[in-house]
Amino acid sequence: MVKAEEKKKDEKKIAEIEAKHVRIDGKKLTEKQKQELLQKVKDDEKKENPDFDPRKHKLKHGIRNYREPGEAVKVTGAFTGGGVKIG
Repeated sequence: MVKAEEKKKDEKKIAEIEAKHVRIDGKKLTEKQKQELLQKVKDDEKKENPDFDPRKHKLKHGIRNYREPGEAVKVTGAFTGGGVKIG
């Protein structure tokens, strides 16, 4: 059902594209050309309306990498090898 609705929207957009674009030789656009132009239009729409939701990336207490009081410190990339005594 979703695919059918999306297909109808794509067909509408393709009709709009066909009305706006004319080939120099006067022929109709090929299916490949229509699909390429449709893809460009979709990419432009994505750039204008990104799917970024700032509420999902909210900083806790306004602090990046916030730790609750008493929480253990996580050290990443720290040296974990054993020591060797020389001499």
